[in-house]
Parts: sequence; structure tokens; C-alpha cells
Amino acid sequence: MSKVNDQWRQARVSSLSSTQLKQRRSRRTVWEIGLWLEKRRVAMGMSQSELAEKTGVQQADISRYEHLEMTPSLETLVRLLIGLESELILKEKGLTKAEGKSGKKLAKSK
Repeated sequence: MSKVNDQWRQARVSSLSSTQLKQRRSRRTVWEIGLWLEKRRVAMGMSQSELAEKTGVQQADISRYEHLEMTPSLETLVRLLIGLESELILKEKGLTKAEGKSGKKLAKSK
């Protein structure tokens, strides 16, 4: 069954235009950011209200990010990362984990 699903998925992806693929990847990234924000906040034992107070980001907006209703701007994402004592590392596509360690850091906790 898994092999059939993989073949179907490959056929479906190959039939998509480059624009459709970019849109799909973009939605996936938004989804991953929202899930990560909630997971990290909960792991730190922090409520949405506490994170909002710490970062200056509205609690309602944090809820929207976590429920995938909105995407944070880069500036807001950096503020959330600092509040969650995390950092964002950019690396070129296709780099191995070892090569990615030298990636550019955008936000670093204090």
C-alpha cells in the first residue's frame, strides 16, 4: 500500500506546475512554523499570554499563528524566537547537516 501511495504522490507532484509546487511548499512552511511555535511555547511551560507579554506580540495573533490562520512577518517571527529562547538559521538548499552548521544566524536569544 505504501509503495502505491508513493507512486501516486510522485505522479501527482510531477504533474504540478512550478508555481503550484512553490505554493504547496509555502503552505507547508507556514504549517511547520505554527506547529513549532506552539510546541516550543508549551515545552517552556509558557502560556500564549505570557509569550505575548514577553515579546509584545498580541496574544490573539500568537493563537492565529499556532492555529495556522496567519503567518508572522519576519520581524514578528524574530521577536517570537527571542521570546522562546531560540534562533533561526538559514542555509543553502542541499547542504548536509555538517555544512549547514555554518549557516547564517538571524535571531539569537540573549
